[in-house]
Amino acid sequence: MKTNEIKQRLWQIAIICVVSLMYGCKDDPEPVTMVASFSESRFNLDPQSAWFGQDKSGTRTEEDRFGSPVVLYKSTFTTAGVSFDNEYNETWGSWSGWSYSNKTDTNTPGFQNQHSTYAGSPPPGASVFAVSFGNVDVAFEHEDGVDVREVLITNTTFAALSMRDGDQFAKKFGGANGNDPDYFLLTIKGLNASGAESGSVEFYLADYRGSSNRIVNAWDAVDLSVLGRVHGLRFSLSSSDTGDFGMNTPATFCLGNIKYIP
Repeated sequence: MKTNEIKQRLWQIAIICVVSLMYGCKDDPEPVTMVASFSESRFNLDPQSAWFGQDKSGTRTEEDRFGSPVVLYKSTFTTAGVSFDNEYNETWGSWSGWSYSNKTDTNTPGFQNQHSTYAGSPPPGASVFAVSFGNVDVAFEHEDGVDVREVLITNTTFAALSMRDGDQFAKKFGGANGNDPDYFLLTIKGLNASGAESGSVEFYLADYRGSSNRIVNAWDAVDLSVLGRVHGLRFSLSSSDTGDFGMNTPATFCLGNIKYIP
């Protein structure tokens, strides 16, 4: 083989090696972000309606509540590897935990409108959202936990109008002159594999402590990346308006989605 041919062949080999190294040493692909957003067909609802266990599709149990027997139906619904618990009380016609809804009435006050979002529309890219009642948890169905990124949160119309105007149970936020330093706070904590709390993020659903006097009326993204790797989340509500029986502000909020990396 002639000298020029040898040089040409060596250059070809060198180029192949460089290209192979370039492609062989690429960074690992970006992890896929999961979005739990109630987009599956099983969450389809009639227009302006909600599911809160009223179809009694859960597991039937009988328990004692405040000294009286009640009939309960307990169920769990799941979206994108995140599970939400619901309890429907047939005896009292009430529910607790999580429900889901597409209701968007921002004008009707009171308990009968407890499933509407005060944002006036479902979260971007979705038609259904979750509604909480009471302090609630969610669980990630991943054995090694997940890196949680953010949640999309807003008020229910029930809570928002109660704070804005007051009602038979709760005060008007800010008081008569608008100067009372009222607040409605959502605290989100991470849960480890044993259920113990780890880390905390605070988000004010209403804040009258300064000059803004704000009641959240849009879908707000709450950054949870500081919580790191978790197996679940705990959502707790607190308010400046409390009485002998606890919080007077309706203990409810809307959740649009949860973003996480498995």
